[in-house]
Amino acid sequence: MIFASSLIVGGVATAAAMHARELFWLGWLSAVPLFAAVRWLRPGQAGVSGGLWGLALLASHTFLTGESFGPGMGPLMAVVAGPALFGWLLSVYRRWNGFDPLTLAVGWLGVELLAAAAGMERGILAGTQNEFVVTGLGGQFFGYLFVALFIANTGALLTGPFGARRAVPDSALRRWIDAFSHFIRLCTRHLPRRLESSSRYAPRAPPIAYAVL
Repeated sequence: MIFASSLIVGGVATAAAMHARELFWLGWLSAVPLFAAVRWLRPGQAGVSGGLWGLALLASHTFLTGESFGPGMGPLMAVVAGPALFGWLLSVYRRWNGFDPLTLAVGWLGVELLAAAAGMERGILAGTQNEFVVTGLGGQFFGYLFVALFIANTGALLTGPFGARRAVPDSALRRWIDAFSHFIRLCTRHLPRRLESSSRYAPRAPPIAYAVL
């Protein structure tokens, strides 16, 4: 319940930073609960967390401004389904490869691109920053995606001690694959010997006698 509340607060804080640019500092912290879900929760739970975070962002933005991010279903898909898909995919990646802040930040750029395609010119995280911060981070030269990448990477580092990575848990699928691979190795290891022994003791045809005419 506490974690769900932090996700809602994070979505509300993101909308507040978008609405009042003097609250730009909230943008550096508002996505941390979502990134923590990717780092510590299962893929399904991380996906639900992303959807909850995005839903809180959408509802708060509509309440503060009186309008949605744009017409149609595009903003809904970008703000709600985008973080949900991001949470699920990055959590799956983390289970197999471990947690990496930069990989999470690069994955978040997919959400930013989806938001830009839906009509949000500056995306989500870069949209929380005022012009001074964006210019200071090089946004005028590299684009707002670079700003979003920097903010997302910082937020990912805030999810836990630097360098601490959760061990990849063993899953039923991985254990099955390892057992099957071990079985294949055993079969291929003894197969040449069996072929050699079978060819050694196999009955042979009698020699053919050629008569000299």
